[in-house]
Amino acid sequence: MIYSISQPFGAEIRRCGGGLRYHSVRKLNAKCWALMTPSCVADIIQTTDLEMIWNGAITQVNHLRFSHR
Repeated sequence: MIYSISQPFGAEIRRCGGGLRYHSVRKLNAKCWALMTPSCVADIIQTTDLEMIWNGAITQVNHLRFSHR
């Protein structure tokens, strides 16, 4: 694979200390985040755990139980 566009783009996002917000392809009207550094995150509320099984591609997604500790 050639990453001649994505790698410089990612490097520039990291240099700016930011991240990307984009539309989910799996859930209508949902947003996804790609954070280049955790220092941008001020507060997180975990709502679910997903386990993705990879076998050359995602072959299974399991919704794990979430417990408040």
